[in-house]
Amino acid sequence: MSIKFLFCENKVVSLDSAISHLNDSGIWNAFDERAVTFINKFSSQLLKQPSINKFPDLVALAYWFRRSSIKKLKERYIDDLSIIRVGRGISLHIAPSNVDTIFVYSFFLSLLAGNTSFIRVSSNESPQLSIIIKVFQDLYNSGNTQVAGRFVICTYPHENEATEIVSKTCELRVVWGGDETVNAISSIPLNPTALELKFPNRSSFSI
Repeated sequence: MSIKFLFCENKVVSLDSAISHLNDSGIWNAFDERAVTFINKFSSQLLKQPSINKFPDLVALAYWFRRSSIKKLKERYIDDLSIIRVGRGISLHIAPSNVDTIFVYSFFLSLLAGNTSFIRVSSNESPQLSIIIKVFQDLYNSGNTQVAGRFVICTYPHENEATEIVSKTCELRVVWGGDETVNAISSIPLNPTALELKFPNRSSFSI
């Protein structure tokens, strides 16, 4: 089992330590201000990257998670202050290889829901992913370790062992990819109490 960590808390050096750290990080209330502030800082820092205008998908990502946008999400989902909404636990995100930014959407929404996240991205290198990782690392280095420590981004070959191990522990599994990939990962046993969201092949058109 070969895992390459692209971003993680400094003490994470293996799959076991990653799972242990994410479990120890605990769950937060939905829309915890620490998560909201972190995402807002990410959005601002992303827009300041020198080459950002070359990547419309990164610009769209940054605008989608502005503080005003998050406020609208909160108003939509937190409609009864007498109900306390908290995270479920570790969320596992299997990102597709053809859309470099899509995992950030499900990850940030999971972060806002109060979860920690284990994210597997494609081993294919891309400038967009490099920029995203750089911004996360810059935020971590600037002292935003509490929130930045709530997620791990890694890559590993198309093998089931690592996915199987995390699937036994996580409380949410989000799978992006083609029908074949989604079916293959969905066949891996999941923690009995966990939820699964699947995003297989889609078609769209506009007039």
